[in-house]
Order: sequence, then structure tokens, then C-alpha cells
Amino acid sequence: MKIVVFGLGYADAVLALLADPVRRAALAAAARAYILEHWTWEAHFLTLEAAMVTALEDSANPQNALSSSDGA
Repeated sequence: MKIVVFGLGYADAVLALLADPVRRAALAAAARAYILEHWTWEAHFLTLEAAMVTALEDSANPQNALSSSDGA
């Protein structure tokens, strides 16, 4: 189904969703699962931790992209 934001297609999709409690519940469950998987403190911490490890590894490597061989 094609949903057009702010157009008649969007309104039709909202009305169809309001009329279908099973589909509404499935969408709610999928949204909750997505949020719990991607938008938790743990997920944000793991992303930050990976970035910090990468930064530390890059700083230990004298040939990283931020250093130059002429010392400038």
C-alpha cells in the first residue's frame, strides 16, 4: 500500500488503521519492539562505546587519516 504523507492516501491509511484493531495491535507491537531494540540507553551506550574504541584504535595508529607524515 502506498502512503502519501499529508495527502488523501495518508488519511485513507489512518482510517483503515482505525477500522482494523488487529492490524493496529500488530503495528503497535512492531513499533514497541523497534523502540526497545534501537532506542534504549544500552543501545546508545553500545554505539558510543564502539565509537570510542574506534577513536582509541585510530589514535594508536600513526598512519590514521588525521595524521600526516610531514608533522604538519
